[in-house]
Amino acid sequence: MESKKPFSMILAVLVVANCSGGSDSSSFVENTVVGNDQVESDTEDQLPDEVASARFGDVVDDELDADFSVMANGEGSVSNSVGLVAYSIGYDGDTAQGVAASGYRIDGGVGSVVTTGTVNYDTQYGLGVLSGISRSTTGAINSISADTRYREEGELVLSADFDNGSLTGSDSAISVDGSITGGDVSGSVTVYYEDGFVSGVPERNATMTTSLEGAIGADGVIGRFKGTDGDNVSVAGGFVGEATE
Repeated sequence: MESKKPFSMILAVLVVANCSGGSDSSSFVENTVVGNDQVESDTEDQLPDEVASARFGDVVDDELDADFSVMANGEGSVSNSVGLVAYSIGYDGDTAQGVAASGYRIDGGVGSVVTTGTVNYDTQYGLGVLSGISRSTTGAINSISADTRYREEGELVLSADFDNGSLTGSDSAISVDGSITGGDVSGSVTVYYEDGFVSGVPERNATMTTSLEGAIGADGVIGRFKGTDGDNVSVAGGFVGEATE
């Protein structure tokens, strides 16, 4: 790509609140509607057909490296003695896509591999949703817009059954359905979100099944998840927690 102009961002902040998500502890961090965001792209380069992208990135110096041109709403993170999970939503000027991304850094570690029994983990999670993403092109200008974006964080008890190799837990915002192999975690996280205008606690009228990867042990668990429909929704987040006594 030749020269690029930065995004020209017009943001209308609707809600910055800590509203209880019912009986669980999920809460909004920030909720905004997106205006018109633009980047100059070389239209001779083939842009991806998908306008929505979800990615895993590395956490470097407490920040997520996920190749954003513009990071919308900043970056969220949750952390404890096990490690740090970072997540963000934004725009990639090279691909003219709306992006959700997440990653983690292990600090104190998850501990030794567990092979039998059940362990509960008190976790914190965070996630970002970018929905209603669309792209329009006029000449060399690719305009990216989205109906809604928000970040959400909460607390969740995850239960690991090492005899069956499962990691599970849910609240109104997410449902974890993980598989344990040695010290690795895979599987999926279902995210319940509002597809459309969000004002206050989301109605959670839509779901996104995201892919999960992470690590688990006697002392803790950490994971990251991402998902997109490729058309207009991207979701990413993660969780980190310590084993309970």
